[in-house]
Amino acid sequence: MGFWGLQRPFFYQLFIWLMLFFPIISFYILKLEEVHPIEVFTMAIITFSRCVNIGSKYSTLGNERITRLRTLVLTLEERMQADRFMGWLNQTKDLVLRELRKSMIRHEVDRSSWLITFMVNPSENISKHLKVVSKNAQGQNVYDCHSILEYLIDLHIPIYLSLIHI
Repeated sequence: MGFWGLQRPFFYQLFIWLMLFFPIISFYILKLEEVHPIEVFTMAIITFSRCVNIGSKYSTLGNERITRLRTLVLTLEERMQADRFMGWLNQTKDLVLRELRKSMIRHEVDRSSWLITFMVNPSENISKHLKVVSKNAQGQNVYDCHSILEYLIDLHIPIYLSLIHI
C-alpha cells in the first residue's frame, strides 16, 4: 500500500494504537495505581476486536483487489477510507448487490443453485418483484433467489438508512 511517511493516516493510526496500549503500558510498566486490571482487560479486548475487524475486512477481498493493494500506491483519501472503514455504514442497494455478486464469483457459486420454490404462493404484491425462472414438476413457480434478495434489500435499506441517520 505504499509508505505513508509523516502524513495524516500515519498519525491517525499511531494515535489509535497509543490510546489502545496506554492502559496496558501504564499498568505493567509505569505501575500507575489509577489503572485497574479491568481497564487493561477491556483494552486488550478492544485491540483484539479491532484486529478481528481488520482481518475480516481484508479476508473477504478478491485476489485482484489484494494484488492492487500490494502493488499500487494509494492516495491519501483511499488510505483514510481503507483504515477507518468508511462506507460500511452507508449501505446502498448497489453496494450490497455488488458485494453479493463478488462473493458469488469468489466462492464459485453456481447461479442455478440459487433457486427456490415456496410451499405457499407469495402474495401478488410480493410476486411482482420476484423473477420466475421456471415451473417445477408440480406446476409451482421456481423463483430466482437473487430477485428475492433484491426485494428484501429494497424493503429494508430505507429502514436501515433512516435508523443510522437519526
